Parts: sequence; structure tokens; C-alpha cells
Amino acid sequence: MDRKILDQDPYVLADKIYDEKQERLWSDVKLDAITSAFEFPNLFDLDRDIVHPAAFEVADIRGLPTEPETPGDVLHDICDAARFKVLRQTKTNVLLDQLVHFGRPGIEGIVDVAAEENATGKRYLTENQGDAYDTITEFKGRLVHYSTTGPEGVVGSICHDFRDVLNYEIKRRVLALFERFQKLPVKEQGANKPYLQELLLKLIPLKDPKKQAEHLKDSVFVGGGNATSAGEAEMQARLTATIYQATRLKTLMDIAKALIGPPDVDKKNDLIKKILQKLDRHPQYHTRIRDQLRNFTGDQSLSLGDSIQDQVDTLYNSIPRHPYRLSSDPSYLRAKLRDYELLRKKNPNSRQMFTYLAGVFIRLDKAQNYSDYVEKVRMIGLEAKPELEYIINNADNYDSTRDTILQTARALMQSFESLETQR
Repeated sequence: MDRKILDQDPYVLADKIYDEKQERLWSDVKLDAITSAFEFPNLFDLDRDIVHPAAFEVADIRGLPTEPETPGDVLHDICDAARFKVLRQTKTNVLLDQLVHFGRPGIEGIVDVAAEENATGKRYLTENQGDAYDTITEFKGRLVHYSTTGPEGVVGSICHDFRDVLNYEIKRRVLALFERFQKLPVKEQGANKPYLQELLLKLIPLKDPKKQAEHLKDSVFVGGGNATSAGEAEMQARLTATIYQATRLKTLMDIAKALIGPPDVDKKNDLIKKILQKLDRHPQYHTRIRDQLRNFTGDQSLSLGDSIQDQVDTLYNSIPRHPYRLSSDPSYLRAKLRDYELLRKKNPNSRQMFTYLAGVFIRLDKAQNYSDYVEKVRMIGLEAKPELEYIINNADNYDSTRDTILQTARALMQSFESLETQR
């Protein structure tokens, strides 16, 4: 007997033997399975049906804050929305936007929760409730909204990096469960083998089955054969059959290790870095996201390019109140102003905003300080040319009341062309 154990803190010793989080998880899974199998009522699930909603109601009456403040709070509320099944989509959509605004902690947070649920089978956030709503798919849609890389399926899409980092985390957690089961007594291993097979089957669709199987030995497959010679469908079918027919835990462990591969923290970090870099429509791309990347990479000089938001905001704030009253072309001025405001919300880093602002300024021809606005168009430079060209090409629409706008556009265009010639 190792008498050093007598000197150890009993709480520390208990933690080494008893994993409270894991035991709670297993007991919850087993409890749900028994309740479902025997159709027991769930009328006394107090946290889900009574306590939590009542607490929110009392907090609201007392004026206490109930809005989430951290990524952890947001994820907690997303899981609650799934559990209570009341206005799930409406609540979750707002919360997903908040996660993206948090940047790295929000993205890593939802990856951790989704990976844990996929690996353990204890689902809230990722639960399929038969309502055609998938939280992870919706979250990827939010990432696309804040990126110019395009939707899933487009080469280089931010969705692909998110998918890969999620798959990486799922595989790591499944492998941890396998290794934990491997340490159980033989009798308990045998009793839990169906659950292990279920976990392993989750790994097959995470990546191209053909690529997954490249590192497996021929003997792992039922009937032998070369792992890389069969088509993808056949490969997946054979691998599934092998998992179902496995009689030894070691066989399942060998397949798991081959499918999952060794840890590659650098790969995961590269994926997180790519996701952050591709959030170029994020309203805080040049502040919060840039700072997160600097802290993440250790490169305090890292730059995401020049931010134009301060410049466009300064120009926008110089537009007078009710500008259409100061224009002989109020309808088009209003249209350019609306285009700017919509683009500012959709893509706050788009230089197209300068073009729209130029279209506003040049049409303020009734303002007493019109020359100041013309100078702003000159400062905007070549990005104002599309608006000037539009005015010149549609000269027939500019009668004597709008002649100032037309002549100013022609003068500015000549000055820009002169500058280009000098270069």
C-alpha cells in the first residue's frame, strides 16, 4: 500500500477518482433513456417547466437585468430556448448575432457546446426538434452575413473553416470518451460497448470517408481489402459494418484513433485565426477582432488594413438635416442616402460607401455652402467617378434647374482625368 495517500487532501483524492461532471452526464443520459423507454411522465421536471420561467418573471418585475452579458450567458440562454421550446427560433436568432459580435470567445463557445453535445448525445443547442431549425446552420448563416467570403459551398467560405474546427473538437471529445471507457473494468466496458459504437458512428460523416480510412490497416475491415481502393459509399458501408460487428473494445479504439488522428492544436488555431480574419463585415473588425487576433497570435503589430469607418462617418455627419430640401434632384439624393445607410449596416468596410456619399454631396446644389460639398467630392477622389459618370451620361435628364449639378460633375470629371494623365 502506498502510504503517501494518507497525506493527500481528501477532496483532491476524490476528484481524481470521481468525475462529478461525467457522472452527472451519464446519469442524465440514463435517466432520459429510462423515462423514454418506459414512458414515465415528466411533470416534475421543475427546472424546465416551472422554476426557470418564474425566475425570469420575478426578475423582470423587480427590474433586475436578465439580458446575457457574456458568451457563456448567451449560450446558456440558447440552450434554455431549446429546452423550453417556446419561441426558440425568434430568441435564438438574436442570441446568435450576439455571439458573433463577441468575436473569438463567442465562436469558440458555441463550438465547445456543440462538440460536447454531439459527442455525449446530451443535446439542447443541437437538438433536432422537427421544426426545420438547425442552430449550427443558422450560426453559419450569421458568419456569412459578417463576411465577404460567400455562403457554404463557395471556395474559401468562412463556413468551411467553422465546420472544420467544429469537427476537430467533436473528434477530440469522442476520443476522450473512448479513452475513459478503456480505463473502466472489463465488465463495464462490455456493458457500455453499444454506446461506444454509437459514438464511433458519429465520426464517419465528419470528413471524406476515403480520407478517413487511409491510415487504417487492412485487418480492421470486415473481409480485409485495401482501404483506399473502394468508392466512398462502399468505404462508409464497410466501416459501419466493422463497427457494428466488432467484438473487442480494442478494435473500436483502433478505428477511433485512425479516424480521429493525433491532436493538432496548431491546425485548430489556424482555423480560428482564419475565421476571425474573414469577419471583414464585422462592425468591430478593425478594433475588437483585430485586438483578439493580436492577442491570439502574439503579434501586436498585426493589421487588418485601414479602417474607413471613421472617414465615412465624418463625411456622413456633415450632411445637413433634411438634405433633399437643398437639392434640385431630391429623389435621387434620397436614393443615394438610403443606399449608403443600407450598405453601412451590411458591410461597414465597403469603399462603395464613398461613391454613395459623393452622389449625395454633388446634389446639394441649393445649399449656401455648396462649394464645401463639392470639395468633399473632390476629396473622395476616384471613387466618386461612378456617380459623376452617371450624371454626365444622363445629361438629358438635367434641365436648367439641375444644370449646376451637371456642370459641376463635368468639371470634377475633367480634374480627375487630368490627375490620372499626370500620373
